[in-house]
Amino acid sequence: MVVENTMDIGNLRFNEYYHQFMTFEADALTEKCADRISVSTDDCYALCSSWINDEGEIMFNVLSIGPTWETCTKGLDLPEMLASFTMEEVMDCQVRIVIPDFEMMQKNASFLEHVEHETDEELIELRQDDRLDDLRDRIYPDLVELTYFNHGRMQLCLMKLRDVQGPFICGEIVEPEETDLPIGEKTYALPYIGPDGIGLLRVYGDDTMDEDEHEMLHEIIHTAEEYGFGFDGYRLKN
Repeated sequence: MVVENTMDIGNLRFNEYYHQFMTFEADALTEKCADRISVSTDDCYALCSSWINDEGEIMFNVLSIGPTWETCTKGLDLPEMLASFTMEEVMDCQVRIVIPDFEMMQKNASFLEHVEHETDEELIELRQDDRLDDLRDRIYPDLVELTYFNHGRMQLCLMKLRDVQGPFICGEIVEPEETDLPIGEKTYALPYIGPDGIGLLRVYGDDTMDEDEHEMLHEIIHTAEEYGFGFDGYRLKN
């Protein structure tokens, strides 16, 4: 196990820890592992990776525990995870990114295959797209900040990521603020570069488009897919 510098997880961007390996100075949190393994008072460190559960919440799965940053291997040989932590539980914990060995990667791969096997591939790709990291909710990373125009003014709301269609990121409006955007509306967004970095701009919404706009949207998507152009750039077509 090779560990890097200590930091606060709040200073890490989502893709710096999503599906990655890290050791937390977890202190009493390791007691959550007591149902799987004997936990001593010295076992204050937890080797974790992370996944997103069915409710869309980021979770940290515990592969092993131990008394120091470098010797956090107790329980690594067990096939199952020892426990899981929420973001709220580890938010104030110190963390070190870990360069994993084969045993860690093998155990975690089996776990991820089990918990994410029904997750849409395009959604996983959106989760792994670090261009969106600054827009994500800290606890529910599939919720991203969306910019839209409301009576000539730019405002913000939250969109739940779903998939990619042509050049558009698609999702559902979940939290409009002071607007008449319908909750649950399927929304099509494009990236833009603003003074604070990348943003997502709402271009179309299923519930507010007229027939001509629907036809235009489908033409854009069809043309983009025909030529292999998508949100993540140009893809060669077979």
